[in-house]
Amino acid sequence: MWLLSTERAELHHFVSPDAIEEGYAILSHVWDAQEQSFKDIRKLQKKCALTGDTPRNFASEKVRRCCETAEQYGYKWVWLDSCCIDKTSSAELSEAINSMFRYYSLSQVCFVYMADVNISRLPSSFYESRWHTRGWTLQELIAPPTTYFLYSDWTLLGTKFGVAHAIEEITRIPSSLLLGYTRLTDYSVAQRLSWAANRKTTRVEDEAYCLFGLLDVNMPTLYGEGRRAFERLQEEILKQSPDTTVFAWGEPIPIDLLLGAATTTIATSGCSGWAGLFAPSPAAFTRSGSITYGLPPVPPGPSSGQDHMVEQICLAGDHVRSFSVTPHGILAHIPVVEDNGLLIADMFWSDGGRNPLALVLRRLPQMPNRMVPLHAVGIMDSPPRAIAQCQRPAFDGLNWVWRNVYIAKSGATPARIPILEDCGSFIPFSHVFISPFRFPEAAIDSFGAAYDTRIAVRTPGRVNVSISDLTQPWPWTDGKPVRFTFYKLDSEPCYVIQLGVCKLLRAPWSQPQLIASPGQSPYLGECWANVRFVEQRQNNTCSPPYHACPEDHVSTWAGLKKMFTALPGEATASPVFTAKGIELAFELCPLNPDGTFVLKEPPRRLEVPLDVQNTFFEPEPV
Repeated sequence: MWLLSTERAELHHFVSPDAIEEGYAILSHVWDAQEQSFKDIRKLQKKCALTGDTPRNFASEKVRRCCETAEQYGYKWVWLDSCCIDKTSSAELSEAINSMFRYYSLSQVCFVYMADVNISRLPSSFYESRWHTRGWTLQELIAPPTTYFLYSDWTLLGTKFGVAHAIEEITRIPSSLLLGYTRLTDYSVAQRLSWAANRKTTRVEDEAYCLFGLLDVNMPTLYGEGRRAFERLQEEILKQSPDTTVFAWGEPIPIDLLLGAATTTIATSGCSGWAGLFAPSPAAFTRSGSITYGLPPVPPGPSSGQDHMVEQICLAGDHVRSFSVTPHGILAHIPVVEDNGLLIADMFWSDGGRNPLALVLRRLPQMPNRMVPLHAVGIMDSPPRAIAQCQRPAFDGLNWVWRNVYIAKSGATPARIPILEDCGSFIPFSHVFISPFRFPEAAIDSFGAAYDTRIAVRTPGRVNVSISDLTQPWPWTDGKPVRFTFYKLDSEPCYVIQLGVCKLLRAPWSQPQLIASPGQSPYLGECWANVRFVEQRQNNTCSPPYHACPEDHVSTWAGLKKMFTALPGEATASPVFTAKGIELAFELCPLNPDGTFVLKEPPRRLEVPLDVQNTFFEPEPV
């Protein structure tokens, strides 16, 4: 390990971080276009040895200010990734990358230099800093025990203790982890990968390499391998950890849409790609932040937790979930349920410790080796993956059978096969009823958090879909408008999200947008949505439902999103809605991308909590 002396900015070599008795400081930063390298520092050091000058006086501003800052805090040594790694040596570079999490965790203090944050633009410049978006800074945030954040002029902004809640708002990394109340091992692999989902790296291989310490993985680095690096990372996780949430990326779908649903069939144009078990990049884990591995807590009831544990043990018997990489794909020994040509695989996952999740598999109709039946992950294209979710009693009541299943490791592209064509005993997704809209519960909760409101009523027994107006039955079978009524925290009506299908305009596609259950007529039309604001004193919402045609048609919105503000004559429950409005954003449903829209979570409010504002300049507690 190479370190810079803070007094002279000269490089010195140490056997390991443990060998530095005085301790050392470490820097976290975003690289500039030109950074002083190991070679530059060595050259400067040799030159000054001949002239008698101090190398620190001739170093780059970042190196010089870093040394000066660490010296002011009483540290003799400091480490910078830009100039303390000899990148001309592939062996030294690989060792440094595999040891970097350890370097940061063993440092006495980490200085986070935020070059784009200044005191005149707080708190916005802090929230918008590039430092929060880089791949390498993730481990540099989590690993150090003590962290000082610095402004662009190298003065103290605050400590990790002081800004932990603000960082959670920005990155969704739990503040309890940043404050040391929880450990990294308390979070599943999927949760840790979700923290990296929206971060960027200059080299595509670094998407994987920057996560070694976070996932407790070591492996050789091979720049030039591209996306193969993230695949190798997932293989290493399989070897070292029983946590199967490394496969938990995809769209959560209610299990009752998959098993024993209505006997109608979705018509789509075709199926061109199949998803494998491994994710292509950390970005695939964007929605996996609440997925945990292990036994969920037992809900209150007559049976005890001990009985529930015995039930799970009896289910497994002598079986253990196992995965191995073979030439035919991943050989998995797992409990599964087969229904409607699908395999629902129990991976021991749950959504926030509440309801279980399972992986959806289907058999590939065209296999390289017909002696080894190969399965793909997911059910349809756009995206071609799905995770089944269900309430605990129904999940435990399924007829689980332990089987050896070969699963495709990564995506493949077989010949194009119409989705309604019979593919042996495994028919691509069928027998499912689809509605024009889906409102995930997480999206409903996010609306409440973003706009200080709450939903009125939730339909009992639904995990994933909630409807507030119970006069309209669910599933949605005839296209009549429905409403979601939101209330202020004082229980006064505030605004209404209205959904419907326009009968005036026909959909551009040739197949029906929604095929109703037997005995009912299919209909054609454009899905529409809007937000209407209501008086606090009103006892009900706008009546009758109406929409602006075609402005409220979701398919006409740029990016499938639109901002709604109060119309003339409409009252609002809060002036903020008049000034800023409420944004509705949808995405295409993977089950029915031609006719179903899924509500997306609104942007989280990026406001600095009061306790953070008051602690920006407070010292680290002893």
